[in-house]
Amino acid sequence: MNINLLALILSAVLPFVGGTWLFLRSGRPFIFAVTRGLWMSLYALIPLLAFAILAGGAKQFTGLNIFPIAPIVVLLFFAWVSNFRNQTLQQEQIAEVVTYKQGASSQLKLPNGERILISCAQTGIKIFKLALGGLIPTRTIAEWPISQLDSAIEIFADETVPTQHPLDTIKNRLLTCQSINEIEKLCARR
Repeated sequence: MNINLLALILSAVLPFVGGTWLFLRSGRPFIFAVTRGLWMSLYALIPLLAFAILAGGAKQFTGLNIFPIAPIVVLLFFAWVSNFRNQTLQQEQIAEVVTYKQGASSQLKLPNGERILISCAQTGIKIFKLALGGLIPTRTIAEWPISQLDSAIEIFADETVPTQHPLDTIKNRLLTCQSINEIEKLCARR
């Protein structure tokens, strides 16, 4: 069998098998996984064709056939694209609600792993930085006594739901923050 043909087949089959397996493993339906595997195979052929053009030019100038390493180049390309997508997804992540006690408190785990506690009491609203897996408050990030709740409302108010409890309003706004530094900047607007 021609080594160039074998490289071409491997470059199309490896992404199909790998993609199908990954999507099946994540619990997706079989037809969805196979379809995604076919798309990955198609996407593998695009850089492969570009590499084939380069390989043909390299063979013409050097006399070496570098086309058989095409599957490796395609896999490296996918690794680079996957890393880029993961970085993009991390930038778009939202915080996770760890605990929620209606009208009283809510603990959030930010995308960078930091944890905060939002506390609403009769004395006012406080946002704490937490340590040791959310067990110990280490410092106060922001605080609004009952007499200064207007400034908190200016920062966090959601005009689409004006009757929402302050805890829910603050929690929903902080879900989009990526770090405590971002929360501090947001709270400093008062």
